[in-house]
Amino acid sequence: MEAGFRTRSCIQDGDRLNRFAELLDRLVLTPSRNGKIRLLVDYFRTVEDPDRGLALAAITGDLSIAAVKPAMLRALIVERMDPVLFGYSYDYVGDLAETVSLVWPEPAEPLRRNYPMTLGDVVEKLQRASRSDGPKVLAGLLDSVGIPGRFALIKLVTGGLRIGVSARLAKQALADFGSVEVNEIEELWYGLTPPYEALFQWLEGKSPKPEKRAAALFRPVMLSNAAELGDLEKLPRRTMRPNGNGTASACRWSASAACGGSIRALATTFRQPSRTSPTP
Repeated sequence: MEAGFRTRSCIQDGDRLNRFAELLDRLVLTPSRNGKIRLLVDYFRTVEDPDRGLALAAITGDLSIAAVKPAMLRALIVERMDPVLFGYSYDYVGDLAETVSLVWPEPAEPLRRNYPMTLGDVVEKLQRASRSDGPKVLAGLLDSVGIPGRFALIKLVTGGLRIGVSARLAKQALADFGSVEVNEIEELWYGLTPPYEALFQWLEGKSPKPEKRAAALFRPVMLSNAAELGDLEKLPRRTMRPNGNGTASACRWSASAACGGSIRALATTFRQPSRTSPTP
């Protein structure tokens, strides 16, 4: 059975925040690139706005929660358990979010909620909190959810997901989700803000393509490759033509001449003995 279908069967019950926790868990345990993309696509299909957009922002590193820092989380947990015991637990588990989610004590009077907590609820509470209120708000949220919810919440606020998913991979999942080219996602990305509702509406065919509002379109650059001097002579010549308004003149540019000349100059420089070095 595909990993994405396993995810759907596991998250259809319980708090909606647990969907994000389940996604993180599955992504960590899925080594293949295509498997991770399937998990993300399935999540985008089954989770409502704005939760899926906020999860995407957390994965790509575009979600900011200024009121909570990892040091604050450590301070909260050592108020509730012996610091040495927490240190031993952290050394054994190896992950701060997982350790705190497991050792966080259950409240004496469990908080009752009459509605499922969503990722949007959590982000809204944390982003509205000030630096001084941040610890209290975070502690209240940790008290009100179970272990999977705590794990997702801590990963969300600390920003260190460590799930083996890059921003490029997440954008590829978006492209697969909407059956578009990933370059279209790249060109739009820097003009969008979380929770990306307009983006998801377009990918689902429910609204037009978002306008490109970035000051300049993003164009992925080519990767560098090692080249010998002889390879540079094979590079094609490009002709830059006037743009029609009289502000640019026609010129001819040779990549081999520009790059090759610089490399030859560097090679000649390094072959020459230094003037400041002593004569043997």
